[in-house]
Amino acid sequence: MSEDLRIKKLRGSGGFVIAQVTDEQQSKGNLGGPDLFLAPIGRLDVESIKKYTCNTCDKEYEGSPKIEYENPNEEVAENLILAERGQYICTICGSPIAEYREFKKQNELGDVGNAKPIEMQTEIGQEVMNEVQQQSDDQYHEFDK
Repeated sequence: MSEDLRIKKLRGSGGFVIAQVTDEQQSKGNLGGPDLFLAPIGRLDVESIKKYTCNTCDKEYEGSPKIEYENPNEEVAENLILAERGQYICTICGSPIAEYREFKKQNELGDVGNAKPIEMQTEIGQEVMNEVQQQSDDQYHEFDK
């Protein structure tokens, strides 16, 4: 099954790229308005990017911007892992054209509702510890009577 590639303008906060995208990538980049966005698509193949525009330089360049990325595989919430984070960067001035984040679930069968911020879990754990400490203190003071 081959997917049709279409040339599309994909916006970022610091400019845009003109790239060949698949139907699936196009649907990911559509956030409900007339424009397509680069961030929800993630990292494109350098070969698929035909040209880009940098808002800082206020110029259009042939080819692809520099794409820097890392794979932190960092747990950001329960059942939610930051798999990749990256930037499209102007090769001339070094300004970011767009940033993206790709997430994955540890348990693909788990509900999206299972993703809870880690800080919230810490607060709940602290509340439990405070209750246990209070019970211990109450028992200790019972011996004083």
